[in-house]
Amino acid sequence: MKRVRNSASCASKNASTQEEEKGNVIIVDTNVYINDYSVTNDFIKDKNLLIVPKTVVVELDKLKKKPEVKHEARMASNLIYKYHKEGKLKILWSQNFSRLSLDKEVPDNQIIACLNHVAKSPSFAAYKKIKLVTDDTSMLILASSFFENNPRVEVERFRNIRIANTKTRTAKGLRVVKLNLKDYGNSGKIVYKAKKFPGLKENDGVILNENGELSLAYRKKKEIVRIPSYISASGIKSQNQGTRNWEQELLIAQLLDPEIKVVMASGGAGSGKTLLALAAALEKHNDYREIILTRPAILIGDMDRLGFLPGDLNQKMAEFMDPFIQNLEVIINENDKSTISWIKDKLSSVIGKNNSNVELLGYLRSHLFEFLGFINTKVNSIQYYKGRTYHKTFLIVDEAQDLSPIEIKQIITRMGRDSKVVFVGDLGQIDRRFLNAENSGLSYAMVKMAGNPMVGVVNLTHTVRSEVAAYAEKVL
Repeated sequence: MKRVRNSASCASKNASTQEEEKGNVIIVDTNVYINDYSVTNDFIKDKNLLIVPKTVVVELDKLKKKPEVKHEARMASNLIYKYHKEGKLKILWSQNFSRLSLDKEVPDNQIIACLNHVAKSPSFAAYKKIKLVTDDTSMLILASSFFENNPRVEVERFRNIRIANTKTRTAKGLRVVKLNLKDYGNSGKIVYKAKKFPGLKENDGVILNENGELSLAYRKKKEIVRIPSYISASGIKSQNQGTRNWEQELLIAQLLDPEIKVVMASGGAGSGKTLLALAAALEKHNDYREIILTRPAILIGDMDRLGFLPGDLNQKMAEFMDPFIQNLEVIINENDKSTISWIKDKLSSVIGKNNSNVELLGYLRSHLFEFLGFINTKVNSIQYYKGRTYHKTFLIVDEAQDLSPIEIKQIITRMGRDSKVVFVGDLGQIDRRFLNAENSGLSYAMVKMAGNPMVGVVNLTHTVRSEVAAYAEKVL
């Protein structure tokens, strides 16, 4: 009898322990899966119960038809199916609109009603908390206000776990470090020391102060390497209304550095990032078989609309490639014959040997793709990158802020031997729905890849396009 009582006691204790080990009930909104479908892997950890309202499943199915998010919707559905089959999540059909006073036909309201059902159901009483995770501000307001007196219910705004757990690189300009004699090695080189240069990752820039003289350098392994003063690419130097633009000079150095295979530059409108990327590609044209220009075909405030434009692929892409062409015109306009002589030589068969910059620009405007062909430059649609490999290619991806993390990965993994890829974008001007400065592929890649010797990251802090552009970038 004593043994039976002990067994019963142990069984009761074990059952109690199992009850205590339960985590939280987590209900996830549709937009969370679109922001980061792999978040499913994180929510099922720590003995949590992940609940997927049937409304979310239906919404994901509809989103599979949307070009801009179809990949994310499909991958999210696949993960939900996998874990549901393994018994690691629950599909919830039940809804409780009691006291909600919400339209039952609205999908967002149906998800809140699922939360209400879980909060009132004794089936979930053993779990610590009941959490709704969403990136929808309206849902945050409604759900938070309704459950504000229920201590077990928490409504949280989704933060991309992969980025939120990593310190974001902020655009505050380059640090100035004052040097003294002990900072130099026996060979006169500047030695990298973590205490002297805190937080300085591989290829990060720093401004050196040596007895009042300022110069630019960047970290290369255990050394701080100087960057030539007023470094240029294809005759284009840094610009900042007559003063030094340290970030632009750092970007030029990274673009010209053969050891750096991936460059990511973020900056406001008119900060010069696309111009410098193109100038560097032309400067290094002998090192690459081809230059490829591309950008997401996203209209302001709209989805991918490339297919609705008239003409063949070249004609469709011409409208989206206009910023590249304008920058190419700047490079030609601001150079003498010697700097871009190789371009003139390439086109001598169609416009003569002793051609002027005016004639060169005229042919560029009237025969765009023929001009690009002569200088081994292509315009590609980003939709066709999957499955391809690019060897000895200098790839420039403009407006990279409108790419998702999976798209950034797909592009980088396409790069073959002796290639370089440059992403330029403005995290303050994201035009793609479901993306923001936190879950943009550009910010994701900048955080995750920075610090590798093959990767350079630059934040441009000055707008050099014009005074009015600089003012608008600052206050609007």
